[in-house]
Amino acid sequence: MAETLFAGRCVDGDIALCEAALSTQYFLKLVELGVPFPRNRYGEYIGYKTDHDPRRRATSVGPYTSKQMTECLEAAVQAKDVPMLDKTQVIKILTDGGTVCGLLCLNTAAQDAADHFTLIRCKNVIWATGGPAGMYADSVYTFSQYGATGLALEAGTRGKNLTEWQYGLASVALRWNVSGTYMQVLPRVYSTAADGSDEREFLMDFFSDVHDMLSNLFLKGYQ
Repeated sequence: MAETLFAGRCVDGDIALCEAALSTQYFLKLVELGVPFPRNRYGEYIGYKTDHDPRRRATSVGPYTSKQMTECLEAAVQAKDVPMLDKTQVIKILTDGGTVCGLLCLNTAAQDAADHFTLIRCKNVIWATGGPAGMYADSVYTFSQYGATGLALEAGTRGKNLTEWQYGLASVALRWNVSGTYMQVLPRVYSTAADGSDEREFLMDFFSDVHDMLSNLFLKGYQ
């Protein structure tokens, strides 16, 4: 698995090895927390191929996999009585001599002007905010999702392993990534002249067999 992650040259080898080595442990941790990943009749967890993975390593509980994972993780945190500050948006990472010393946050639920800001003093920060979702004018990310990579870079953090992006067919009216859905229903793929004339299906210029062409078109749906 580490070799597969490293093969794209976008993940450092040591990070790839850590992800691979700990993947089973943390997958089973999610299972123990209640995420209902599918099994077959023998109790084995079912995997499928996705995103050019040469093996069947992917799994899912449907379109709300991330939501269910988040809910189970949140419940585990609450069970340990770990304080959670909801409606609190970090707007600046505070540093002193290149070392983090706190977070300045905006209390989005505050009614009184005096309570608009929250200061958190800390020695360590784990920045788990996702990628910079607001980088593009046309995006499938929902309007509430902006990401916060910029705050870390502004504070002096060195960026690394940040080079991978996925591009594909998408709906921007209903903000939804649809590339897999479209490809797996085997659409017609054709080109035209600028005025819409000269409609021509061009994929067969590159395949000798129509069944091979359709098979690869379907595979594009999850690769």
